[in-house]
Amino acid sequence: LYKEALEARRELFGNKHPDTLQSILNFAILRWKQRKLEEAQRLCKEGKDGCITYLGQDHPYTKFALNLERRIEEASQPKEE
Repeated sequence: LYKEALEARRELFGNKHPDTLQSILNFAILRWKQRKLEEAQRLCKEGKDGCITYLGQDHPYTKFALNLERRIEEASQPKEE
């Protein structure tokens, strides 16, 4: 469902629109929770880069994307015992 929503928003609004960027980040969250970390990282980077470029560094979506990127990165690191 997330993938279909993202595809529809890309088609309707384009990649620069805040709704599309939010959908990209939502899909990244889903993949992160599913432990599909490589895909989550790729989606998060796409969303983060778009947010920085089109919404600016101080936009709430950008700040959210930066935090999400950090959390996905942490999940990708091997656990220390």
